[in-house]
Amino acid sequence: ITSTHRGHGHCLAKGLQPAEMFAELLGRESGVCRGRGGSMHIADPARGIFGANGIVAAGLPIAVGAAFAAKARGDGVVVAFFGDGASAQGAFHEALNLASVWKLPIAFFCENNHYAEFSSEQMQQAVGLAQRAQGYGIPHVALAGNDVVGVVEGMSGIVAQLRGGGGPFLVEADTYRWRGHYEGDPERYRDAAEVEAWRARDPLLLSRQLFLSLGGKEADLARLEAECDAEIEAAISEARSGPHPDPGSLLDYVTAPRAIVSEPPVPDEESETYRVMDAVRSALEVELDTDPSVFLAGIDVAAGGNVFGLTRGLFEKWPDRVRGRDRKS
Repeated sequence: ITSTHRGHGHCLAKGLQPAEMFAELLGRESGVCRGRGGSMHIADPARGIFGANGIVAAGLPIAVGAAFAAKARGDGVVVAFFGDGASAQGAFHEALNLASVWKLPIAFFCENNHYAEFSSEQMQQAVGLAQRAQGYGIPHVALAGNDVVGVVEGMSGIVAQLRGGGGPFLVEADTYRWRGHYEGDPERYRDAAEVEAWRARDPLLLSRQLFLSLGGKEADLARLEAECDAEIEAAISEARSGPHPDPGSLLDYVTAPRAIVSEPPVPDEESETYRVMDAVRSALEVELDTDPSVFLAGIDVAAGGNVFGLTRGLFEKWPDRVRGRDRKS
């Protein structure tokens, strides 16, 4: 998954433990990112959590890359969470287009709460997501976002299709934002009646009503709520007791060390001039030849060989890892 800029719920649902999540929010060494990601950039690639992101829509290209890798390996699917405001960003359109062209196993999951900061979706979008999905040849699925069971059932079917080799989906979950864009937001852009109408559709309230209608007991709900409260309080207490990162480790984890697979050639002063374009092509060939996880993607870099001929011949040697933006490559 990729998440929105404070996707704590997404991370917990994917398997992050509350204590390590709260520790990360508090900037502690015991946090899942050792206190370096914080609230807005929490991630755990080992669990398939490719990160929340402080830039609106920035997770979508990351998700497309993960979906490309999943398809290349033949395992896994990707779900990219974003809000309705992100669908106005260029990254949204680029991600949907490439996912559609390459038929990637990804569900673009829009949590449509109808407001981006202070602007309603009607003020920002000329057409709805269903029409935009159609323009990219991607199926659009509408879900009642506050219906937990309905979302689980709907997404279960979509994920099954993705695992079976189906291409991307655009899922639109209709939901709402209870509070303003920031603490103290006067919320003059929407009226109280609208907020109250949506509060009656609170997912917790709807789930409670469903549970009771199926024969559940109030005592069981009270017990579950008490267990959840206790788990959260224990996690917060554990997180607060954790140490802060050592200031001396400030530059740790900024870059990933990489082994040198081959020494660069020693230039011969009497040899012919070695052009920059030759060096670029040689470097690309070395990387593709020595590391099977490397791939090259870009406009016309495949069969076209690039407008300057930089990649000519690479597609013929590595057709699965030299990718243009066309379906054939």
